[in-house]
Amino acid sequence: MIPVQFTPFALPYYLATIISAIITVYAFQQGRKHGFNDPVLAFTTMEAIATIWVLCVALEYSITDQWLKTVLGIGRIVGALTPVLFIVFTLLFAGHERFVTRRYVTLLLVVPVASIILAVTNWYHGLMWSASSVVEYGGALFLYREFTTAFYVPMLYGAVLVLIGSTLLLKLALTSQRLYRRQAIAVAGGMLVLITSLIVWFVVELLFEFSPPLITLAFPIKGALFGYALFRFRFLDIVPVARDTVVDNMRDGYLVTDPSGRIVDVNDAGQALLDRTASDIVGNHLDALFPNDEGVLDGDDHATRTEHELTVETASDDPRFLIAHRTDLTRPEHDHPLGQLVILRDITNRRRVQKRYQTLIEHSSDLTVVLDEEGDLTYVSPSAKSIIGVPADEIIGENTMDHIHPEDIESVAERFDEVVMNPAETVRFEYRLRHIDGSWRTMEGVARNLLENPYVKGVVVNARDITARTERERDLERTNDRLEQFANIVSHDLRNPLTVAQGHLQLAKDTGDMDSLEAIEQSHERMESIIEDVLTLAQQEKSIGETEHVGLASIAREAWKHVETPDATLVVDSNTTIAADRDRLLRLFENCFRNAIEHAGADVTVTIGTTDKSFFIADDGPGIPDNQRDDVLEAGYTTAETGTGFGLSIVSQIAEAHGWTVSIDTSVAGGARLSFRTEEFDDLSRPVPNGQRTQ
Repeated sequence: MIPVQFTPFALPYYLATIISAIITVYAFQQGRKHGFNDPVLAFTTMEAIATIWVLCVALEYSITDQWLKTVLGIGRIVGALTPVLFIVFTLLFAGHERFVTRRYVTLLLVVPVASIILAVTNWYHGLMWSASSVVEYGGALFLYREFTTAFYVPMLYGAVLVLIGSTLLLKLALTSQRLYRRQAIAVAGGMLVLITSLIVWFVVELLFEFSPPLITLAFPIKGALFGYALFRFRFLDIVPVARDTVVDNMRDGYLVTDPSGRIVDVNDAGQALLDRTASDIVGNHLDALFPNDEGVLDGDDHATRTEHELTVETASDDPRFLIAHRTDLTRPEHDHPLGQLVILRDITNRRRVQKRYQTLIEHSSDLTVVLDEEGDLTYVSPSAKSIIGVPADEIIGENTMDHIHPEDIESVAERFDEVVMNPAETVRFEYRLRHIDGSWRTMEGVARNLLENPYVKGVVVNARDITARTERERDLERTNDRLEQFANIVSHDLRNPLTVAQGHLQLAKDTGDMDSLEAIEQSHERMESIIEDVLTLAQQEKSIGETEHVGLASIAREAWKHVETPDATLVVDSNTTIAADRDRLLRLFENCFRNAIEHAGADVTVTIGTTDKSFFIADDGPGIPDNQRDDVLEAGYTTAETGTGFGLSIVSQIAEAHGWTVSIDTSVAGGARLSFRTEEFDDLSRPVPNGQRTQ
């Protein structure tokens, strides 16, 4: 059975053991929870060794056997590692981790490791202590050893390390935020109490043969201060990150200047961004680094933080774009300036993407606009110039409805309200946009609500000019209608005379009646007329090319000669000229004259006259009823037994090809009157001095 004793000198060590064990377990749990970074690992290891140290002291004071006391005394030597771990921890905690390398730590461990080895083998060489014995003090037995000089070397070495570490912590406390200040003071205070008690013990050892255990209270005080830092100020939860660690791992570059603007510090990222080494940067003025942006980083307002975009030329001649955040380091309570901190961020890729999209938009044939909630234009792409003939900057701020066709405003407003009320929807619509020359361009737009987007703050409309496509669609629709008319003609109008001719041909074969041949001839003539009119109608679909000045009187008389009018009368009451395709205008008059003779009779009187912006062709026949005036201009419509129904349709097509409008009303004589009007006509109301009549 192990002989034990009770002494009040052991109690503080047991208390210190319990506190150190709690701190060790807590530090270990925090490391598992948040990760064993270097400061936490060093602190945890230091406290674990300190726990072993004070436990060995407590057990040595609690037993009476000399051999066991000697073994536990050797175990106490492991405490020599504590100062090394403390200095490693303080270097990491205070931001000097560049000194915590494998080489430096190995050199620091040489003395404590050597002392541990010498203590374990002391029975062989006696270099640490020459003799040992048990002495009584205060009613308890203590181990007394005659220490040699080698024993005091690791003690003094450890004291120096603790003093250095405590100095670093106190320096950090004076320059850090309040929370870190209290952490550092508590930890430094604990270690200083411990090292002070060791120094006192060392002095007493030198003066007396046996010194009582005067440092018993130092360990629990140190443990209490460590616990205060841990639990009151979350010592291992909130550890100040070293400046070098932050700077070395910053993706952004930074520059520090003195009050004159001369650079005194730069990090690795800053060197990479500027494409220069530290020796090429430090000592230069900011303006020398950014010659294209000279003076933009100057500032005298100590309370402001400014942002600028800079351009840097690199060795590859590719410009690099940077955002520079300038902060004046001078504090308000200081009278003299301290310098500036400039944070550099690379935005080259962002600028390239922006430039790419900007180039695409500027060279796009589509129109891109941004509207606010009221429909006012806040952005217009440069393509506005080519689409509506107006530079983009001239219409920014105007309301988009001012440029839309009046007939389309209501529908566009409805679609705009729809996209504003439903941000998730994409709305498509067609509308007409006014060109600077007064014409209208047909646009197909796609609107999307980006009012909540902080970079847009508007409704984006991408519109494409589909005027040519719309016109092609209309031409195609007219062509399809014409093909349908032609199909009807082939299937109906040509079939009737063909059927009549076939019937009379069969009759002539059966009976030899020669009168049937005359009927066959009439049917063929009718089919020929229909075919000619259909071909004429198809040709009039073509647009008008070059025009010439044509006299109405001369073209009317020429057309009159081409029509069989033995008993009819032509009155030309105008001597003006108009711009027209002569051949087609001639065909227009011919068809009007034939139509008048077919419906008004062989003795009809046809009058050619003009008004302010139109010319007309009128007859004295029965006229055209109001309910038929729209139908007579359609192909195939006729009220005559021998008519083809294409005459006035051909007239309408020729007028439309010229850009004229055709209207039908009643003439002065009560017959039909066809008027042809356009704003391009000059004043046509110049009558012939003496009405010329052709009979």
